[in-house]
Amino acid sequence: MKRLFCLANLLFSIFYSLCAVDFKITEKTKIYDWVNEVFYDIEKGTLVQPKSYFVYDKNQVLSKEMNVENAYVIEYKGHEYAIDFNCIIPAETKDLFDPDILETTVEKNGKYWTYVEDCDILFSRDRKTYYEKNKAAIEHYEQEVRGSYDGPWYENVTISPSAIYNVSITLNNDSRVTLLVKNIHKTANGYKVLTEVLKFDSFEYDASYKFIKETFIPKAEITLKIVRDGEYLHFYTEDGRTIISCALVDEEFATQYENLIQTNKCDLSRVTWPRHADGTCDYETAVRLQSGKRYRASDNLRLRSSGSTAGKPVVTIGKGTQVKVLGIGAEQIVDGEAVGGHGFNDKNKVSGCLSEPVHNILCQDNQHDAQRRAHFGNGADNKACQRADAHFARQP
Repeated sequence: MKRLFCLANLLFSIFYSLCAVDFKITEKTKIYDWVNEVFYDIEKGTLVQPKSYFVYDKNQVLSKEMNVENAYVIEYKGHEYAIDFNCIIPAETKDLFDPDILETTVEKNGKYWTYVEDCDILFSRDRKTYYEKNKAAIEHYEQEVRGSYDGPWYENVTISPSAIYNVSITLNNDSRVTLLVKNIHKTANGYKVLTEVLKFDSFEYDASYKFIKETFIPKAEITLKIVRDGEYLHFYTEDGRTIISCALVDEEFATQYENLIQTNKCDLSRVTWPRHADGTCDYETAVRLQSGKRYRASDNLRLRSSGSTAGKPVVTIGKGTQVKVLGIGAEQIVDGEAVGGHGFNDKNKVSGCLSEPVHNILCQDNQHDAQRRAHFGNGADNKACQRADAHFARQP
């Protein structure tokens, strides 16, 4: 039931004989024999073999003894040593991953690559969404695993973080797959990565069990296609089958996610949602105003001489009137709603400022609503409609 223990599982270290994969030292550095507490020099270009997929962070003993941010265990000439993790790369790789997607960078910034379904669950604001997606695993835990001193299933649930390094990848949803990286090749929209399957953890009650078992055979090579879209990473097999999609989230997201699962309560106003490369977001219901763009008023709006409710009314903009945003003012809270002193002019070139809830500024006219229905259908899911709203609300 790895979804329930996923964060702890990422910290689990297993040692293997992995001589099929070589890593290369990128600069002259030190290797550490922690048994005898002795350091040795190792030259740039030396080939070594991995002995673990676990990366020791700066707060753990091995990294502290070496005085490095991250330590890693290798095999060299038949002995095990620790090395600065930043000094090794796959021996045969053509390229490397961009630094900002690597776990060492992401973790330092207090963020995680989590399963996109974690975003869907939090956005639903209903613990039942998680239960329905993981019903078989939860029932297995409650009936077969839970002891008399164990709490109910929802007490142990966290987000499902994946981890991307230049030498290894761990993908985590209801199953977990660990891969050693052999070769990274940059593409126009991401990467093509040759890997070796180290291990997978999946059980028959996991939704992805059949796919994982058939696709990720231990010690077999598999090529992944990784597509980057802003704060999203999409992982595919070479023949185009979806493995997992990950989104970049922060500590507050994790906190609200855990609150939702444990108490069925959360505060989405504190959550920063991931964005696509074009700036759009699947989890925001309001369209963000952009200076210089044209919009329609979804209600009658008072245009004022200054950017606050104290400003003298200039004119009332009628519902459906097209306006152009001249500037974005500071946000204020009025009667519990976010408002801003936004500079506008209407079709008659009358200029002024609005102090209105932002959601009153934007709407789709009938033509755009018809376009949305034609494109997505009357039964389109909420997220698809929100993406359509964001697209069609903005006037050319």
